[in-house]
Amino acid sequence: MGLLSIDVNATDYSSQFQNIISSLSGIFSCDSFDAEYCFYNNALNEIRRIAIEADIVKRTITKGEFLDRINQKQILFNKWFLELKGSRKYHKELKDKHFRTLNKAPFERFFIVELADNTSISSLKDLVFIISRRYSNLKKREPQTYCPYIHFNNLTASVLTQLKQELYAEGFNFIDGFPFSGSEFSKEFVTKKADFNNKISAKLLDDIDHVNETLSFITKTREIYQFYFNQPLFVPTLHVKCVNIQIHNTEDVKEII
Repeated sequence: MGLLSIDVNATDYSSQFQNIISSLSGIFSCDSFDAEYCFYNNALNEIRRIAIEADIVKRTITKGEFLDRINQKQILFNKWFLELKGSRKYHKELKDKHFRTLNKAPFERFFIVELADNTSISSLKDLVFIISRRYSNLKKREPQTYCPYIHFNNLTASVLTQLKQELYAEGFNFIDGFPFSGSEFSKEFVTKKADFNNKISAKLLDDIDHVNETLSFITKTREIYQFYFNQPLFVPTLHVKCVNIQIHNTEDVKEII
């Protein structure tokens, strides 16, 4: 009795949501996209985390503690948030924010993708082709040609070999940092400039350690885009742009990039 009250004159849901986004933008000095996709999303995760605590004390949190816990700028996959936005709109807005204009600048871009255990070879090839097509420029008259670096996490050696064999058989030109059979990984070789003549369309990095070695060797502008299920796979030791996006499945990457 007396536990429920309804304010029929309350602000509508849409206005409440926009007020929250505006407040988060002010608190974290960010644009509305980061307020919604990072901090609001983090807030949903934090609320869900403490809401399931059996001990009422653990379901209590101060404003300062709450803001500290959600102050992480990475894009998380959240079931509640995805249902609210709809997957197509969610992926489109991520694409518009981070990937729509990437191919206009000749930067060294690294795409790190965590794979589900059942990811097929055909799906892997699709990812390579899509990333290469969208983020390469090998035009003859282009003074600053470039192509992407790609690392697939959670691949067995045999599947990785099969992937390379099928790419090669289809005439897709790539390098992987190994200049000859049995050689050690060579950061000098894998950073060879891609251009109209050599037609290098992608640079495959077998191991996550090769990502760090290559990043450290390059002096041009570098950017990292990683897609993961639970925790980021790679934490750069250098001051480089790093966009972390949590995904529900590997196929999400195709829509986002």
